Parts: sequence; C-alpha cells; structure tokens
Amino acid sequence: FYGAFAVPVGGADGEWLVTGGGDGDQSIQLWDASEPGGAPPRKVAHASAAHESVACLAFAPQADLIASVGSEAEVCLWSVPKLRGVARVTEASNKHAVFAPDGETLATCGADRSIRLWAVPSLEVRIQRADAHAGDVRRVAYTPDGST
Repeated sequence: FYGAFAVPVGGADGEWLVTGGGDGDQSIQLWDASEPGGAPPRKVAHASAAHESVACLAFAPQADLIASVGSEAEVCLWSVPKLRGVARVTEASNKHAVFAPDGETLATCGADRSIRLWAVPSLEVRIQRADAHAGDVRRVAYTPDGST
C-alpha cells in the first residue's frame, strides 16, 4: 500500500480502507477492500490533503466522512466515496482526531495541551478544554456508547 498508515472500516457501500501519505506526501487515498475472491483493494478516490503529511485519519461511524489531521495541525473532513472537501479548520493545534459513536462530534487533541469537540460537519467548536494535560495531548478516545 501507498502511504503512512491505513484505517479499515465497513460501510453501507462496502469495506473501505483509507491511507494517508507521510514525509511530504500530501495525499489521501480511498480503497474498496470488498473485492471478491481475496483480490487486492481497488483505489476508488485520491485527494490532495493540503497537509504536508497526514498525521491521523478517522472514519465517521456511518462511513460517510473521513477526518484527516495534518502534521501542521490542520483538520479536514472529506466525503466518502468521492473524497471531496466538506470542512477545514487551521486555528488549533491538533494531532489526533476521533468521531463520537453517533458521528455528530469530532474530538481532537494536540500540542497546545487542549482537547476540542467540533460539530460535524461544520467543524465549529462545541467545547474546548485548555490545559487538559501538563504536556502534549497525543490521543483522544470515546467510550463505545459515546457517554464519555
């Protein structure tokens, strides 16, 4: 595969795999991993992420959106399967992103020691917690039921 890492997910339209480029590769690629007979995944879409490199990728639970976080902290939302840009924010320090189980909120964290909850798909900040940790916040996660 091409890219820094891959995230698999099942969706209404099949089994998707998304890969993101590293080391100056600014691309995101969407693959159909539901090919019969164990055939290799087929590339469905390609987008220039406008990130210097892709640091994090996350699928929405409904597999209709992908969030990408760039090495320079930009967050983008992409439609599936066309990989068209839906929303973009650059004003925060982000390293990681994860969708809430209901798909209506995106949580991010970053080098500024903050966590943020963004409305999906607008990426308007719902909640921001500054100084959530003494240092960089590297990962954020939801419980499976989305309660916390």
